[in-house]
Amino acid sequence: MSLHQGALYVGVMTSGFLGGWIAQTWGWRSAFYVFGSCGILLGIVFIFRLKDTPDPTPADPAHAPGIPTLLRALGIIFRIPTALMLTTGLTAIVFVNNGFMVWAPEFLREKATLSLTLAGGYSMFWHHLPALIGISIGGPLSDRWVLKRNTARLELQAVAMALGVPAILLMALAPTLTMACVGLALFGLFRGLYESNTHAALFDVIEPRHRASAVAISVMLAFLVGSTSPWLLGKCREWFGTSHGLSYGFAGLSLAYLIGAAAVTAARLFFFRHDRIHEAAE
Repeated sequence: MSLHQGALYVGVMTSGFLGGWIAQTWGWRSAFYVFGSCGILLGIVFIFRLKDTPDPTPADPAHAPGIPTLLRALGIIFRIPTALMLTTGLTAIVFVNNGFMVWAPEFLREKATLSLTLAGGYSMFWHHLPALIGISIGGPLSDRWVLKRNTARLELQAVAMALGVPAILLMALAPTLTMACVGLALFGLFRGLYESNTHAALFDVIEPRHRASAVAISVMLAFLVGSTSPWLLGKCREWFGTSHGLSYGFAGLSLAYLIGAAAVTAARLFFFRHDRIHEAAE
């Protein structure tokens, strides 16, 4: 799952330079036309290539208690304290990520007077390359550690998010482009370490038949809250001006990581051992 998530970082690193170049050459709307068209074409391929896996043991729906109703699916996250705490951590990650993705190129352009191509490329590359390294390391390490200590995934997530707080502050308040890129890189590394267990940690407390529903609800809640961070950063830019507005705004986003780290730590200390699902080895 961590390697699958790593594909996201590869795509974003590429699109940072490419999107900036398209915007600089033909205008920002052109980037939407290009990437949107590619998405439509890929969707058409998926329509014909993605197939449902046949159910090996068909059951009568009227006697299949494992199929959750809509209300049951919506309540899965809220009935399990660890799952709720992990959703809080994911919300913190998404909240910061959304604001970063929207405003980071403009943040670097204002800090160092870069072109759109370089601002878009630097902001995505120097963040997502370390994130790719972090997620590639975090997945195998936690898979190994969890064999000896079943709380290892939560511990890695809590530590990674806590270390992300000073990294975001360094990025936001750095006086030079070089220091800002160092902060970007550290922020990306710790983000990758956290996201290597985004779904694996959740699956430790969710029964297999409810996992798709749990992921869907968790991601929905995270993005509903996370959708507000670009607006908040824009307001900071209005309130504090173009010289410091985004710097102060990004520094404020570190509070979300602090809240997320506290939530995952609470899950590890108070709820996980009771909520953990014990699955029979295959």
